[in-house]
Amino acid sequence: MAADEVKRLGVVGAGQMGLGIALVAAQKAQVPVTLVDSSQASLDKGLEFADKLLEKDVSKSRISQTDASDARSRLEPTTNIEDLSSADFIIEAVPEILDLKTSIFSQLAKIAPSHAILATNTSSISVTKIAASTTPKDNPTDLSAASRVISTHFMNPVPVQKGVEIISGLQTSQSTIDRALDFVKRMGKIPSQSADSPGFLANRILMPYINEAIICLETGVGGKEDIDNIMKNGTNVPMGPLQLADFIGLDTCLAIMKVLHNETGDSKYRPSILLGKMVDAGWRPTVGEQCETRPTDQHSLRQECYNCIFTVADKVGNKSGYATSALTMFCGVDPTSVSPTKSTCVPNFGTIPASESDEESGHSPDRDVYISNCLSEVSKQARTSNLNALGHRQGADDD
Repeated sequence: MAADEVKRLGVVGAGQMGLGIALVAAQKAQVPVTLVDSSQASLDKGLEFADKLLEKDVSKSRISQTDASDARSRLEPTTNIEDLSSADFIIEAVPEILDLKTSIFSQLAKIAPSHAILATNTSSISVTKIAASTTPKDNPTDLSAASRVISTHFMNPVPVQKGVEIISGLQTSQSTIDRALDFVKRMGKIPSQSADSPGFLANRILMPYINEAIICLETGVGGKEDIDNIMKNGTNVPMGPLQLADFIGLDTCLAIMKVLHNETGDSKYRPSILLGKMVDAGWRPTVGEQCETRPTDQHSLRQECYNCIFTVADKVGNKSGYATSALTMFCGVDPTSVSPTKSTCVPNFGTIPASESDEESGHSPDRDVYISNCLSEVSKQARTSNLNALGHRQGADDD
């Protein structure tokens, strides 16, 4: 079966990634999508988020109202995984928990048609391990399902980022690889192939780059601003490696470096000592820590954190997809996992300027400038409390 013969896509997980994959497939590949999640609330929030994205595209004349309505009609939510029995291509997009993923794939091997591709959106878990969960325990040589397992690692946010990593496990057949490549192209994406090796391509390249930048800071090769500035101004990247580390989360960077080091045994992947110390010190930047209100329970803290994100990022016009993604990484909140409500919780910046056209157009010149400044300031404050804090201590004589 070729990619153009994929008549129905299945997506497991209605969070930010799953919803993004489903929406892009509905828009670009124009296939009906069975969107599965065990939580009806997650499905409702995901579809509400899809409605907002489509409304925004229509308001900015990127698509017509007819196109938006057609795309929305192709999204078919369900809490029953058995409804994937007619899908030709299934993409799992649940949290990075091995037991959860293997449990899902074990079910998919029994539910999905014998021709269906079984794809995972994992960014770190071995595809070979996931594929092994589809093999019958009483017949380990039966690779009929395992040969159809592959990773289609979409980048966040899915509607914006073009790249997709295609990772094949030991069991993955060439036919599966070809069909996966064809289908992500049909979704308007640009695929890159990777072997099932620690970190795959994106993290195998990105994380050592960030780690080496922190080692340069640690050993005094350069100051914090110099390290970021030379990469921004010398290689034309939008942010330097130290700033990017803060956006991703220092604990996440450390965890990935540990995986690379442990699984390869190669000393070149040794995590920076400074990175480990900063994580031990609890220096993990979050928007929640910038809020005036700081609830003690995790759910309320994340709700407040998201209120900040929603207020700031939702009003940045065509930058909102990038801003929402970047700020979401500060607090680790899935935008579809909490109820987005407007808030003036943008600490240290005062109250956002009012706009009579706010509800209609979503922005005004004054608000746009103000909010853009907020985004820059949030990043700056996070860095001050993390990498920059230690940088000031180490480089006090230079300051």
